[in-house]
Amino acid sequence: MNTKFVAVGSALVLLAGCNDSSDSAPTPEPTMGMFSLAVSDAPVDDAKKVVVAFDEVVLIPTGDTEASMGEPIVFNTSEDGELRQIDLMQYQGSNAETIISEREVVPGTYALCMYVKNNYQGNDDSTSYVEQTDGAVTGLVVGNQGACYGYKPDNKQGPNKEQGTLVLAKNSQPIEIMTGYNSFVVEFDLRKGLTDPKGQDHIKMQRNAIELINASDSGHISGEVDFTQYQACEADSAPWNAITDAPAVHAVYLYAGEMDRTTMGDMAAPEPFNDPVAVANVRMQENQADEVVYNYEFGFIGPGTYSLGYTCTAYNDDPETHQTSEDGFLIYQHYVPVDVVAGERTKFNITPIL
Repeated sequence: MNTKFVAVGSALVLLAGCNDSSDSAPTPEPTMGMFSLAVSDAPVDDAKKVVVAFDEVVLIPTGDTEASMGEPIVFNTSEDGELRQIDLMQYQGSNAETIISEREVVPGTYALCMYVKNNYQGNDDSTSYVEQTDGAVTGLVVGNQGACYGYKPDNKQGPNKEQGTLVLAKNSQPIEIMTGYNSFVVEFDLRKGLTDPKGQDHIKMQRNAIELINASDSGHISGEVDFTQYQACEADSAPWNAITDAPAVHAVYLYAGEMDRTTMGDMAAPEPFNDPVAVANVRMQENQADEVVYNYEFGFIGPGTYSLGYTCTAYNDDPETHQTSEDGFLIYQHYVPVDVVAGERTKFNITPIL
């Protein structure tokens, strides 16, 4: 993994003695911060793989204006000269894959951007792509191809603008690198952010598909779904799934604050409904006793109080348009409060409410 750094200069201080001799000693460099960046995913229904080909990560020292910002620090994420292809579907919940590990950075505030290789072609798995459940391979494109606070990679070229830009500083606010270890996670919410443009050979990743999280300030939520509740949800939701002839897809929706299901909305919910912070699929697994269990997990959640909504109609939730029960989407039950503490895992089971 190649890394390019901005040079940090050292000044010399002359110390004059009373014996008219002098010694020189370098001013110590600022105590460095160690920067790490990982990626994680909240899953999507209609894909086996969502592979993103990462190219560069860029930190830009911030100033009062774009013109006053410092020289970019560029980290190359390639492995042996090859693009770093990561299947996000393999890193769900609190699982994350590190792409930048403990690189020295002068403490300060920075804008953060990530570049990926876009792919506008079908049947091409050499860069970014989506393998759908039927085995078809579709190109994956990041919708934003703009500069990162004035910086553009040297190889950004071609009519298709092959380089996609992910601006990761939340709400255009800089991140702070402090002395010591600084670990961040880029959380991809694929259910919310992937769209399929009509008549195109590629799938588009929207900018709202990502969130940058300070791992040291976050917690996790996980739990099991009781099988009695699992069966009841599926049976009771059958009339709504029949509206669109959709399969039952079990998911847990996470909402900020305390609320009940009357105000829990879909991913495109307008006011007065609340849209979810994140969505986690319910997964069937075997535990250590070889018993089948159903569980869910949210990774890298900020501290605070949340509410959970349980649904079996998640397949009907289109991230681009608002759905209600008339369209086949509803929250079956709600669970509140769920408290998250930084650095801790909150266990919260989906128990029967019949």
